[in-house]
Amino acid sequence: MKNRLIFFLPLLVFFANCGKAPNYLDVSSYYFPYDLLEEGLVYEYQSTGGDSLTTEYWFHKSVKDENGWQHTGNYYDQNLKVRQFYREQVFETGTIFKDYFLYVTDSTGKEERIDANIGSPNGFPFQLKDSTSILVTELSWLFSEEPFHKTSLVRNKQYAGKIKYRFKGEDKPAIQFSLKELIDDEREGHLEAEYNGLEIYAKDIGLVYYNKEISKDLQLQYQLVDIYPMAQLEEKFNKQYEVKE
Repeated sequence: MKNRLIFFLPLLVFFANCGKAPNYLDVSSYYFPYDLLEEGLVYEYQSTGGDSLTTEYWFHKSVKDENGWQHTGNYYDQNLKVRQFYREQVFETGTIFKDYFLYVTDSTGKEERIDANIGSPNGFPFQLKDSTSILVTELSWLFSEEPFHKTSLVRNKQYAGKIKYRFKGEDKPAIQFSLKELIDDEREGHLEAEYNGLEIYAKDIGLVYYNKEISKDLQLQYQLVDIYPMAQLEEKFNKQYEVKE
């Protein structure tokens, strides 16, 4: 699996333990405003493809302790249950993944947390030398030993320039990253899927748009439509349940 992406590795930027470098492009203000998220906010993303894909709700919250800032993200499904959780440590030159959990439900209805094995932990860069800089993230999840089931993700992220992005009727300064991702689902054999994508981060907001070209017939496209407190999301779900009852 790794051999298929080996041509990116010489350009890998691992910034967690590096000091601030001169003449680097500073893009730290395009990351989530972690220092303003101690109370936490929900980022609501909706599909732009005119399809029936579900809305995504991410709850972003930050904590400052003796080790500095840590930023967390929780992905909630349509039943307001957490399905993904990640934690990043914030450094002067970028963020690195410390945890990434998936929550799955087995055939009996029991929920289980699957912890990622983090190979290359790169998250979001705050400093960029030039557009040739590639950040590699490697994560894998072992779902079961018997029968064996493991899923691995290799993501290559490359800076693709500055743009303007319209959010809630206002043009915001933004930056783009092109993505190359390889997913390997290993059971009795290997089922690999490799695809391209794009992420857009707006200044003082964070991720506002992403797409992934899964195949010629399937392209995921999501845009940020609103940001609000968790209480508002809980109220929204309570109203939905009231209508169903």
